[in-house]
Amino acid sequence: MRRRTDSPVIGVLGHYGNSNLGDEAIIHAVIEEIRRRWDHGALYAVSNRPADTAWRHLVPAVSIHTGEMVETGQGAQHDFRVPARRRAGPGGVWRLPALRRVRRGAARVARAVTWIGAQAFSAWRSFRQVRRFDLLLIAGSNQMLDSAGGPWEFPYINLKWSVLARLAGCRVAWISVGAGPLDSSLGRRFVRLALRLADYVSVRDEGSRRLLREIGVSREIAICPDLAHGLVHDRSPRPGGNRDGGRPIVAINAMPVYDERYWFESSPEKNRRYLNEVAAFAAALLKDGCGVFFLATHPMDAAVAKDILGVMETEHGQHPWDRDPVRAPATVPQLLREIESADLVVATRFHGTVLSLLVGRPVLAICYYRKTRELMADFGQGPDFAVTLEEFHADDGVDRLRLLEARGEELVSTMRQKSAEARAALHEQYDRVFGLVAGRDA
Repeated sequence: MRRRTDSPVIGVLGHYGNSNLGDEAIIHAVIEEIRRRWDHGALYAVSNRPADTAWRHLVPAVSIHTGEMVETGQGAQHDFRVPARRRAGPGGVWRLPALRRVRRGAARVARAVTWIGAQAFSAWRSFRQVRRFDLLLIAGSNQMLDSAGGPWEFPYINLKWSVLARLAGCRVAWISVGAGPLDSSLGRRFVRLALRLADYVSVRDEGSRRLLREIGVSREIAICPDLAHGLVHDRSPRPGGNRDGGRPIVAINAMPVYDERYWFESSPEKNRRYLNEVAAFAAALLKDGCGVFFLATHPMDAAVAKDILGVMETEHGQHPWDRDPVRAPATVPQLLREIESADLVVATRFHGTVLSLLVGRPVLAICYYRKTRELMADFGQGPDFAVTLEEFHADDGVDRLRLLEARGEELVSTMRQKSAEARAALHEQYDRVFGLVAGRDA
């Protein structure tokens, strides 16, 4: 039986712990809200790397994969290492078609047997952990997708924890979750089953709800903004400070799009085009007198920034202009301060855009998926400042940034109003979700 206290025991599940500060901003915001409401309540995180989560957020953390527990104070920051380029498979006789099929078949059987045994053990250990909880929050991020790892990654893991929670008598709520891409029939089935088990479901945008309707989810689905909009942050009344001559300081949040070391669908040609365009764009800003720095919200962003700096030096004759051209904050508060130090932001990552809107910095969004365009539209930023990844060009980017600079005061006023509305919507959602365990003293 679960331990009963005056306050609920809450588990916050998400695919965190991967050194991605955008995802960490979500769980950071949820933990802030829970602690505001129950300063003596029990709180557990369920994440990809519990040691990192226990270190970063000062809570006991459970592995989303194995159910292993790491207590507060026992964790350590995850040491992310940039993956090496992919290498070719075995050579020699194993390249013969017949032997290659034998090798692949044997490997599949071995992996299946190992996987089934590991899943049975992890399900037992995870069930022992989830029995502690009164409420399991599946919190934010793009949890409903099968593009990264297929249906046996995000869809299966979320279904597994939903089943275990209901078997343990624990309430389940999906809050402000993103959906898509979700292309496999098995992945869609897993998502449908998991949502049937939930007591409450909300998604962060209309596109996500539309996708869930298309795959056959008929239950009530609320729309509520991304959870990171609820972060507590004292906004600066003015930008970080213009350079001499009045030119702005621009933070560029680059991302490893189509990079084989990171992206689920690698394309050297598309990756090269992105690097070249961002390099030309940054070089043009420097020539215009702007201050420029690259802002990494994930270690791979820093690797990409260094690739771009190399292109700038070889193709545009721009030598690194600063002692610290790449800034890689380690925590969410540090990231917010770095964004605040800029006058304008150019962001490719979704949460690079979200957090710029939160801080009140005009942002030009390079959109690799519909979610960023919808976010910008919801915040009244208009199509002029949300360009698709395929349409982004250096010259056009410079023109858009000049327009962004000219309309900055107007845009900041709108985004602050929209941010206040987002926080109010999130507060109402938390009231409803925590009402599921209303027997506790909130």
